[in-house]
Amino acid sequence: MKQENYNSLIAEIKQKISDAQLKTVVAANSQMLLLYWQMGNYILANQTQQGWGSKVIDLLSADLKREFPKLKGFSVRNLKYMKSFASTYTAPIIHKMIALEVEFKQQTLIAQQLVAQLEFTNIQTYIIVQQSVAQIEEADFLQSILSRITWSHHIILIDKESNLGKRF
Repeated sequence: MKQENYNSLIAEIKQKISDAQLKTVVAANSQMLLLYWQMGNYILANQTQQGWGSKVIDLLSADLKREFPKLKGFSVRNLKYMKSFASTYTAPIIHKMIALEVEFKQQTLIAQQLVAQLEFTNIQTYIIVQQSVAQIEEADFLQSILSRITWSHHIILIDKESNLGKRF
């Protein structure tokens, strides 16, 4: 095997490994955010329906730490952030964000089509199916931009910017 062929091969393999590592981190972040959003919703729902007070968060934190001693992220403070995260990003808000992103992509596609027509090249047409607004599911959350932002950035946004429209 020629050295230049080998160098090309190793560069391609290294890039594949780097890409896979990045995809793994992004997928893990998305799943963690989904879990935090769901936990926040559990806390909200039970505080509303069961009349739980704020002390339940202290108890929940202690129980989760005891049950999962090697896992981090279940402090009282973080559980309160999860509650705030869920109360800020309700199902209708997430659906609106998805719709806005779809609209943006459609506008971008239209602009690309116009450019393609000007350049006399063909562009593929995409069919975008609108999401049902009835109930949010995991797929909806994972599709939203929320799942692509790190938890630490969400915390900064929650602390620094109360206006939801300015966060994005």
